[in-house]
Amino acid sequence: MLELALHVLDIGENAIRAGATHLDIDIREDMASDMVSIDIVDNGSGMDPVLRSRALDPFFTTKPDRRIGLGLSLLAQSAEAAGGTVHITEAASGGTRVTATFRLHHPDRQPIGDLGGVIAMLLSRSSMLDIRLSYTGINSSFVFDSAKLRTELGGLWIEHPAVLTYIRDSIRAGIDRASVHTT
Repeated sequence: MLELALHVLDIGENAIRAGATHLDIDIREDMASDMVSIDIVDNGSGMDPVLRSRALDPFFTTKPDRRIGLGLSLLAQSAEAAGGTVHITEAASGGTRVTATFRLHHPDRQPIGDLGGVIAMLLSRSSMLDIRLSYTGINSSFVFDSAKLRTELGGLWIEHPAVLTYIRDSIRAGIDRASVHTT
């Protein structure tokens, strides 16, 4: 994968398959520690300890139509290449928590990428999903909460193309304001 946002997409799709109705995505750029952290928590069915221990193995998958599972192993490879780590733990909700770190200024760190497009895409895949994205950049913070937006929209469904375009563009603008290091 060429950007960190695509790893977020992969984890989000895994969460949807696990029955998640809520994703909490927290991304932080920290100049003091020279780190970028991505923390994704879902309320899906979760992983038992054996599954968690094998989740980073590229030759293991829970998908019956596939023989390999590259998503999480590619995330681990990207994190390690940029001086970071990946940890998979049980979330308090019973779902899964995936935490990845990357050296902020490492030459092999992938760019953040199009988080706005990824969030809009995930929301279009499941009418039952709510996503809260918190992005703390060098300059400021940005929060997007689809549950709050759903309430503000009244009867308009969040999967409407105009709403998804608004979501995508709002997230892109918020991240641009918060960070000068999106690449």
